[in-house]
Amino acid sequence: MALVLIAHADDAKRAALEEALGAAGHEVRSVAGARDALLMMASHEFDAAVMGSALGNGVDGEEWRNGLSALSKRGAVVMLGDEMAGGPDGAAERLGAGEEPAAVVNAVARGLRLRALRDEVSRLRSELDRTRKRLRALEQERLWDMVKDSGWYQVLIENVPDVVWRTDAQGRILFVNPAVRRVLGLSVEECLGRPINQYMPEPSIKKINRWIEEAQKSKPPRDHFFGHVEYYTKAGDTVPFEIHVAIVRNSRGDVLAFEGISRDLRVRVAPDGPDRE
Repeated sequence: MALVLIAHADDAKRAALEEALGAAGHEVRSVAGARDALLMMASHEFDAAVMGSALGNGVDGEEWRNGLSALSKRGAVVMLGDEMAGGPDGAAERLGAGEEPAAVVNAVARGLRLRALRDEVSRLRSELDRTRKRLRALEQERLWDMVKDSGWYQVLIENVPDVVWRTDAQGRILFVNPAVRRVLGLSVEECLGRPINQYMPEPSIKKINRWIEEAQKSKPPRDHFFGHVEYYTKAGDTVPFEIHVAIVRNSRGDVLAFEGISRDLRVRVAPDGPDRE
């Protein structure tokens, strides 16, 4: 059933405990002194331990307490008598030095049941935490679905003054909101299916390619970048924009799409300090 350590200086009592615990189905290791007990605890993963009195052999109280505290974190501890009573407070069952072996067997069984219950409580708490996180994620997902289904999200995207867009991994425009007409003079229909870099001067294209490369090479790969670029209007003029871009990846990390917001800098005051290139 369990691997049990017996440490008892009295040979007869140690033998009686070995016999009783063995008869209860436990695998038993036994030693006569505290030093041997510490060595045994260091080399085995005990489920329980029975510690008798008068376990000298040159072990000081602090070393003994540390050893028992480490054992009590993973197993049940039964202390017999008061000598070397530096057992882990609250983590060990204490019996009199003259307790019958049957009482010790029962104490070990109680300790093992208590340890199993504590382990189960810890497991359930961890599972509860994971369930709560999953529920929060599902709740957020459901709220987002409700927003999209309500039409409010679409109304917002269609009326926001910034250009909101999505491209595939090759940069072909899959979606753009009507703000593109106001700031660039282009219709939504003119943009769909075309490479987004078709509407940018070469220096801006190089900036974006560099930012994408930097994001891909970062550890872990970044999922967004921002900066200042220029777009061409339909009339051929250039307009300064601040762009915020999210990189959409699959579970393997492959880029599936780019989603972004492009803000016309002509209608806002430039921020203090140096801009990013």
